[in-house]
Amino acid sequence: MSKIVKKEELPFDLDTAKKILDKTMLKYKALANNRSASEIAFQWKAKVSYELNGDDEKSVVTITSKNFGYGPIQQKPVQEQYELFESALHVSIDEFNNQNSSNKSQNISAADEIAKFKALLDQGVLTQEEFDAQKAKLLAE
Repeated sequence: MSKIVKKEELPFDLDTAKKILDKTMLKYKALANNRSASEIAFQWKAKVSYELNGDDEKSVVTITSKNFGYGPIQQKPVQEQYELFESALHVSIDEFNNQNSSNKSQNISAADEIAKFKALLDQGVLTQEEFDAQKAKLLAE
């Protein structure tokens, strides 16, 4: 049997890591199914699985790629399946980080806008009703 087992620490809490790994599995399956018939001949036996452990601050994913064939010819499909999964994992992490950073910048922008409207309220330029309407609009976005 050929087998690869690697651990990778993720800087996410357990729930977030689980969501990322769910997306990773979907991406991995899409990549794994996009193979030629000759590639599939050996790879259909190679399987990838993961185990997730962690806490509120970080998680550790243990990735296992294996098959039940013998000899060095079996190592290549196992390695390829591992690399597909690892690639899908890193794409999922990048997507999560990009989405998270854009959400943070939107929240900062809304907070900055509310602070500006508050200053205008304090200066008497806006009424309380106008300030409340602008604040509600920004928070709804």
